[in-house]
Amino acid sequence: MDLQDFKKQYVQEELGITGEFGTILSFIDFGNVNYWFDEDRQTHEHVALAVDEKLYIDLEKTRNFLALFSTSSRFYSTQIPRVA
Repeated sequence: MDLQDFKKQYVQEELGITGEFGTILSFIDFGNVNYWFDEDRQTHEHVALAVDEKLYIDLEKTRNFLALFSTSSRFYSTQIPRVA
C-alpha cells in the first residue's frame, strides 16, 4: 500500500465511509464557501487575523481532500456578481 492509498483508507475510516456508500460524488457551491468564514477573526490554529485579513479556501487542497473519498468532484457557483 502506498502513502496515497493509506491516506484514502485513513480518511474514509475516520469519516465512517464504507463500501455500503457506493459511488460518492461531491458538488460544492463555491459561491457560498468563502462566506462561511466572513466573521472568523482567527485561523484554525487560533492565530488572530489582522483587521484587513480574511480566511480563504484553497480549491486545489479541497479537491485533493474530496478525491480521498469521492469518485468525482464538481465546483460551481450560483453567486450573481454584484453591480455597483
